[in-house]
Amino acid sequence: MPGSEPPSSDPPAVVVAYRQHRGCAQALREICAGIEEEGIQFRTVALDATDAAALAHEAARRSPLLVGVGVQEGELCVHIAALPADAPVERRTMSSHERACQRHVGHNAARLAKAMPLKGYRDGEETDVLRPAKLAADKSRGVMKTTHS
Repeated sequence: MPGSEPPSSDPPAVVVAYRQHRGCAQALREICAGIEEEGIQFRTVALDATDAAALAHEAARRSPLLVGVGVQEGELCVHIAALPADAPVERRTMSSHERACQRHVGHNAARLAKAMPLKGYRDGEETDVLRPAKLAADKSRGVMKTTHS
């Protein structure tokens, strides 16, 4: 059929894109563990991008589930392919040695793929970022761009 693309042979998975840095292996282990704990498969890919948001957006574009994670030194992002590249769903700036935060990012990436509410990092509350109006309101208040130190 003209204009149709062949089905992807890639299994449904969240793609985790990274730029190699010190602490990268640990971050990938924790993020991928968080994704697996939510029952979703993952695939990792090394890319050369300027920041975590760009890595995450490219990862989402490559993911059959349209969800990606970007890992760069000091920054983690979760993205969905439908959003602009500079507007990740979740952004965390942090030390590369903070395992709980890294695992949290993996959990939220998998929860996006399952269309489940995201979990807040500190208090365990769920955050419904899947509704566009709420996402826009939260983003304007700075809720989705969080910093953890």
